[in-house]
Amino acid sequence: MRCSQLEEVLQDSKRHTLNTAVLLTGDFNMDVSQGPAAGAITRAQFQGAFAKHHEPTTPGSFLEHGRIIDWIFTRGRVRSLEPLVHRSVSASDHYPLSINVAFV
Repeated sequence: MRCSQLEEVLQDSKRHTLNTAVLLTGDFNMDVSQGPAAGAITRAQFQGAFAKHHEPTTPGSFLEHGRIIDWIFTRGRVRSLEPLVHRSVSASDHYPLSINVAFV
């Protein structure tokens, strides 16, 4: 189910040329750094802003570690800089994510 929703969003992104700056962000409710979801994102030519910063985006508990389920991806004439998981903010069951962007 989640992969089909991701495929729908990626299909929709094809309406824009590869030179158009596109940001794809949100709570994906799954780790999209591997498996079929990762393949689909790669084929759609999106780059993960947190590709080198795998840290949980949800708080952990006594029974489990936090999960990595929130993501920011870019495509086109934009690059992500300084990705940050704001672990000090506890207003939700997810930590906020941020990046700076550079248009190229």
